[in-house]
Amino acid sequence: MTRIPYEIQLPRNKNEIRKYYIESKFSICDNLPIPHIENLANHAYISPIDIIRNILGHGLPLDTIKEHSLNNKETSPLNISRISQSAIAQDIFKNSINRFQNNMNTIVLWINEWSDDFDPNDSIKTLNSVWMKTITISVPHKITKNSHLYTYPVSVGLKSSNHEEVEEKFAKDLKLLSKGQDLKPFYYAALGTFVNVHAEIFVTLQDQPERRGANYIMLGNGRYTSRFGYAIDLLQLSDKIPACTDCFYNTYALKEIPSISKLNKYNNCGS
Repeated sequence: MTRIPYEIQLPRNKNEIRKYYIESKFSICDNLPIPHIENLANHAYISPIDIIRNILGHGLPLDTIKEHSLNNKETSPLNISRISQSAIAQDIFKNSINRFQNNMNTIVLWINEWSDDFDPNDSIKTLNSVWMKTITISVPHKITKNSHLYTYPVSVGLKSSNHEEVEEKFAKDLKLLSKGQDLKPFYYAALGTFVNVHAEIFVTLQDQPERRGANYIMLGNGRYTSRFGYAIDLLQLSDKIPACTDCFYNTYALKEIPSISKLNKYNNCGS
């Protein structure tokens, strides 16, 4: 076999570093096969579609969801050894069948979503707090090596920024992965061919403050409050859903909490 020699020129100054590594048409950074990063509402954002294309392109082994036939004895949770065998994962698989009409050239993936904020070690708290969202894609069961390769950052921004636009874009991209009909096939290096991909959220992981913020439910002392069990501003709707005479008199006029027997009379309140 004839070896073709290639001349490699090491950068010797800042201009050559920019040329070979960062900015030019043939620079390393511009030619690495990495997911596209965009600026979205003061956040860095990577589409989960591009993330899945990247992980499939590397040909990593995946805990893909397949039909899991169980007899009655095996349906016990003790016999479920991986996420892809769970009842929720099987529901995801059924959705893929309806979408691609049982096309054999399809792989089905589960996604775990995580988001939280944190403080950098060298920052003053509340001034430079960072918010991050990540996803973990179909990591194989009991993997002991390179498990970090299955988790990707989706978005990074300041905690003080509004994350709504990021969440909306993330939801739209997930909808394309679960229901979209116009996505081009993905190249899967492990099989050496192009495949259709169906992917859905398996679980969303958030701590209590993050979960309340994502659902606009604060600590119980604001307009959007868990006290009433509704994620709406009830004050703006109060004139449109007025209380009946009994409710208003006993609760507001007398500032009295109605007894259970009185509450039973208020089933038709507002009618």
